[in-house]
Amino acid sequence: GAALVIKFGGAAITHKQTLETANPPNIEASAEALALAAAELPGGICVVHGAGSFGHFQAREYGVSKGVSAPSFSWLGFALTRQSVGKL
Repeated sequence: GAALVIKFGGAAITHKQTLETANPPNIEASAEALALAAAELPGGICVVHGAGSFGHFQAREYGVSKGVSAPSFSWLGFALTRQSVGKL
């Protein structure tokens, strides 16, 4: 397994108020810092990330974050959320 797990928050790597808009300077800076850390850490690093502006708009519109038992939940919304996050 990885020696370290790092999460890049969605708000840090996207422009969260604008639909599906990445923040390339922040992504690049994060990647550079990660590369420096990886060079010093035996055992590897596992990187995960939040959705930020990719997925949150759809999840909110279709009630995805409320779970399948919520009246506002939609499987279409679930698929659209997943599709959006995949773009990031």
